[in-house]
This record gives sequence, structure tokens and C-alpha cells, in this order.
Amino acid sequence: MNFEITVYSSLEEIESAWRSMEQDGMLHAFQCYDWLSQWYQWIGLHETWTLCPIIVRTSQKIPIMLIPLGIQTLYGSRILKGLGGDVTDYHSLILNFKELESIPLDFTALWSQITDQLPDYDLIDWDKIPHFIGDQINPVLQTGGKPEHISYAAPLESEWITFYHQQIKTSMRADSRRQRKRLQELGDLKFVIASSPEETMRITQLMIQQKQRRYQETEVHNMFTNSHYSDFYVQTAQKLVPIGFIHVSALFCGDQIIATHWGILFQDRFYLLMPTYEGGEWNKYSAGRLLVEYLIEWACLQGIRVFDFTIGAEHYKKDWCKQEMVLYRWTQPVTMKGRGLLRLRQFKNSLKRYPSAFQFLRKLKSKLHL
Repeated sequence: MNFEITVYSSLEEIESAWRSMEQDGMLHAFQCYDWLSQWYQWIGLHETWTLCPIIVRTSQKIPIMLIPLGIQTLYGSRILKGLGGDVTDYHSLILNFKELESIPLDFTALWSQITDQLPDYDLIDWDKIPHFIGDQINPVLQTGGKPEHISYAAPLESEWITFYHQQIKTSMRADSRRQRKRLQELGDLKFVIASSPEETMRITQLMIQQKQRRYQETEVHNMFTNSHYSDFYVQTAQKLVPIGFIHVSALFCGDQIIATHWGILFQDRFYLLMPTYEGGEWNKYSAGRLLVEYLIEWACLQGIRVFDFTIGAEHYKKDWCKQEMVLYRWTQPVTMKGRGLLRLRQFKNSLKRYPSAFQFLRKLKSKLHL
């Protein structure tokens, strides 16, 4: 079947069509216009991205697919990637499954048509591709891709008390009761959902501080050394909390915020994105776990169907979740430069199996200012 493929150079020129497809299509929250336009304004615009989102239409002009892609220039190479960068947990599509039910879709053949219209690039590096969009298998996986990450989700099919007792071990429920009692002795324990600009700002800024502390403790990359990332979380919360898309909350003990969360609420799915907790003496009270309990209880009361713990195989997620989803990475060089960049990445990944050598090269790179 012949399709009409249009590649655009900005988000604004297709905002109306994009929002219409959100209403009628199947997608994850990370492919919403509000999310990606905020990401581009505060991060993508400053990271050498060229936008090339794609809409695929039938010969009758009916949109069946929106593919949010861009080309990022790194080390002199042009890399085709999903829009949303590091702050986006699922890089995927918007699909009109009502139309696709009656259309045989060969995504590999479609992709060959799409690439003819895209700007030049050296390497496809489309990561965090979710296995499912809604209850449908992601058609991008027809092109290949290797499993790289996993995400967890909890279907909320019952009332909170029933779910809590069926899912969580007796010993953990008892420990949560004990921790709440200990905290109540220190101050009034309150679960607060930000509703005002002032609350939103305070909790978001503290979330960033607590995340930075945790990044330092675990010696992982701290995205917030780049101020554009702080700007993204602060400004996105200010703009999208009022419309209910971003959900910001905190657990208070008296006047002290001891845990925070910054996430997304879209359709009937809650996305747990940035949970944090206070360090120091507060570590021993399991404040982060208690906040997750309050959030899931709140989600049950709101009639939310799925609590999505998103990317990452942290052990605590398995306590809550019955669903697992594999996330894939599709990497394909198309030029010599792309093949060289891919070999460099493979070399760096192989070094990670030898931590001492990897740390030595990192320190050397830092000293030489490379």
C-alpha cells in the first residue's frame, strides 16, 4: 500500500495534527506534544538537535502514524534518535490502530520510504523502544533491535487495601506501619500533592537537590550539572502541573519534606519518574517507600488503571509489579563515520567490564581536558 510520508522541521507546524492524533491514537505519555515541546525548549534546543518528526498518512490523507525523531550531532556525526533525550523513558510512536487494523503494515518497507525523505544522517541509534504501545506490539521492532532495558508496571485492578495486601509481603507492610509510627512521633506525617505554583516550585527544586545528592552517593552521571536539565524540570512543572499532566508530590514530617516525586499522569496511567528522599538521619525511615505507598493508594482512589514504574530494574519495583516490558535499542550505521562512532561506543562498553581500566581512562580524559 502506498503511504504519504511528510517530514517536518519543527514541532509548531504540526501541533494541531499532533494533538489530534493524541486524542485518537495509542501512545505513551512521552510522545505527547506538551512533553516533547518542553523538552526541546529547555534541553534539545541547546544540544545540537535537528528536528524531523514524521507523519505517515494513507492515500486518503488519514494519519496513521506520528514518529517523533530528530538528528543530534555528536563528535561530528549525525545520529538519528527518538526525540526526548535522556529525560524520556520510552522513545516510541503515536499509532492510529483503528485505521491500521484494516491495513497490512510492513514497517521495514515503510522505513525504507521514510529514510529517502529524511535529512542525511550517519547512524540510527533509537533506544528505549518499548515492546508495547497500549496492548499492541510496537511495529518498530520489525526492523530489529536488541533488548537493553526493562520496565515494570503494576495493574491497579482492585481497591487499595485489597491490592496492598495481595501484592506486598506481611513483613514489609509491618515495617511501613512501624516507620509511619516513628515518623509521627517526630511530626505530623502528611502526603501533599502540589497545587500552587509555590508548592510546585519548592518540591521540584528539592527533588533536584535530593537527586543530585543521590547521584553523588551512587557515583552515577549527574544530569543536573547541566543547568538546562534543572530548567526543564522546574519550567515543565510550572506549565504542566496546572493542566494535570505533571504530578508533583511530597511527604512531609512536620515542616520537613522527607521525600518527593515528580512524574506524569496521562490518560489512565501514572508514570513514576523522579522519586527522591532525604538523606542523613532520615535514611532510616524508608521515606521514599512510604511516599510510593501514598502515591499508589492515591492512584487507586482516582481509578487509574496502571502504575508504571518506568525504566530500570531496581529491586523495590518487583515488590509492587506484575508486568514487565522489554525496551530495545535499534542501532544501524549508514556511513563510514557512523560505523566508526559505533565501534568507538562498543570499545567503551567493553572497557566497562574492566572497572579499573575504565576509571583510569576517565581520569586521564579529565586531566587532558578531552
